[in-house]
Amino acid sequence: MIRPAGNVSVDGGVGTLPPSGSNGAASVSGSDHGYAVCEDSDERYGTMSRCVPPLPCAKRAIGSMYIITEKQGPGGTFEFSCVAGPCWPMMIFTFLLIAGVYSAAVVHLRHSVGLGWILVSLPIFALTLLSFLKTACSDPGILPRYSSAPSSEWTWNAHAKTFRPPGALYDSEARCVIEEIDHFCPWTGTVIGKGNLRCFRIFVSNLCILVLLLLVMFLASAFRNE
Repeated sequence: MIRPAGNVSVDGGVGTLPPSGSNGAASVSGSDHGYAVCEDSDERYGTMSRCVPPLPCAKRAIGSMYIITEKQGPGGTFEFSCVAGPCWPMMIFTFLLIAGVYSAAVVHLRHSVGLGWILVSLPIFALTLLSFLKTACSDPGILPRYSSAPSSEWTWNAHAKTFRPPGALYDSEARCVIEEIDHFCPWTGTVIGKGNLRCFRIFVSNLCILVLLLLVMFLASAFRNE
């Protein structure tokens, strides 16, 4: 199941004014307050991740996105090399589900379809898992907080108290603004946006190919047993 970005806010409230005295620079401090997040703790009620505990191995959280590894780049900005989403237990469940179903299918079919079919499916299985992990653990495009608009196309978002570029929206599951957001995917446990959309498409494509290949293998096994 894939659903649109959860309770996204297009402009966060028309007519809401940004704070005065902005200096035109983005805030990129090391805390989550340097990013376009909602600081209202009640915002999480009504979301799918409301009962999910914090990720134990995370260094910190930005909204409901859990930063596992990061490095500081030029200008004080941070590059997030490993990020888990709000529904991180679903990421583990989906990974084990794909691996478990494939392993059970291979064990069941190993004598009836021959080694060739299994060798053909192994690279697709590996690519499926790798693209899944890359999707689930990449920064989807967490936006730093901008106290003023860098261009006239940027609009104010009152949820996260930041200006946002076109295509960036506030997501209630992640509790932050994501650049070029597409949707929130509960199976990967994270938001799909600018940073992981390509990997997500590769994952879905490989998963479809893997499912079709397994179906062909089961049909071939059934015909051989007749």
